[in-house]
Amino acid sequence: PFIKMNTKKIYSSLFVMIITTLVLYSCKKEISDPEMFTQSEYETALSFLENANPPKIPYEGCILAMREYEYQNQEITDSAQRFTGMLNYLDTRLNELFPDIVYPGFMDEMQQLYENFMLVRSFEISPDSMYDTYSNPTVLEGYQSFETLYSEMRIAEIDEENPDDIHYTNYLRGLDSLSQRTYSNRVSLQELTDYATTYSQQSSGSGKTLLSPWTSYLTLVNPINWVRGISGLIFHKKIDSLVLKFAEQPDFFGSHINQSPSNAFKHSLTAMLYRNYFGAAAADFAMWKHEYTGGNECRDMHMDLHNNDMGGFYKYYAFRKPLTTLWWKNKKFAERVRDYIQDENNGVLVNGAFLGDDWSARIDTKGSKDCEDCKEDRKKKRYGITKKKYIYLKP
Repeated sequence: PFIKMNTKKIYSSLFVMIITTLVLYSCKKEISDPEMFTQSEYETALSFLENANPPKIPYEGCILAMREYEYQNQEITDSAQRFTGMLNYLDTRLNELFPDIVYPGFMDEMQQLYENFMLVRSFEISPDSMYDTYSNPTVLEGYQSFETLYSEMRIAEIDEENPDDIHYTNYLRGLDSLSQRTYSNRVSLQELTDYATTYSQQSSGSGKTLLSPWTSYLTLVNPINWVRGISGLIFHKKIDSLVLKFAEQPDFFGSHINQSPSNAFKHSLTAMLYRNYFGAAAADFAMWKHEYTGGNECRDMHMDLHNNDMGGFYKYYAFRKPLTTLWWKNKKFAERVRDYIQDENNGVLVNGAFLGDDWSARIDTKGSKDCEDCKEDRKKKRYGITKKKYIYLKP
């Protein structure tokens, strides 16, 4: 039931998470107790994921389409009706904006991609509670204005901690305003591109429309309400920037260096904050697919996957506690992650001195024997690699 053998090419790294919430939101499944799957089902689903080839799709276009639907349909309160309407709107609107990328009916294939992901992850990971409600920082129901989202998600605190990125908030605010046009006067792709070019964001590729291989996995993933997922799509880049700024501070790591403890800090804290702001399912899928489709070498991919899980699942509550800490206290959480990772007893240096087969030589990509070996090392907790220890490579 999870594989469509002759399916068209999987087209959207940006829209997998949209279908996630649409399915959960409409069906209202009880998902606190994940279904058990067989080894054969797992291997089939994993093969599906490994052969999927989602391309990049304009980030602005995803935000625009979702916000257009929400703005024009604020009176809809029935979840099933909202589900059907959003599904149909994204299918047609995104095909209208990007006919060379999105085809009619592609949302059904995005559902297949996510279902296979959920099967694989339920087989591979045993989180403390993937779908808990504790990490939900607020309750948002129905359409919320940009300013309400900005306030309720406490993004102002991120801007205060990272004032250099306030310009990006203003960029997003303007983009949201474009979604409030009438149906007959909707924004064209040229207007969308011109807006990004005029704004000339550093992160927009020299003024071009923002492209991202994975960012909209943070869209509609919360079965309680999808507004929080939309908030994730809009604001996640501010968290990314904030984490790097923390890493570069003198009382943290002074800089960010790949394959080092500072890199473990970046991945663990990002996963922790994503879950804190946007929920466990969104954070897990976003970061998992980022590694799986990001082109990393085996050693880096498995190092990052492990550190993501540590911050987003296995040590999440340790970084969140005590419960009296307000959920938007990002610097406090960053300090806890920093202190944990600066303790060498909590880490595993993956290098020839510790491993019979040196991970530093494993530079093949997913699906290779090297990648399978790295995965087995993690799965079987070889060489001191446990769920509560971070991994780093010798830079």
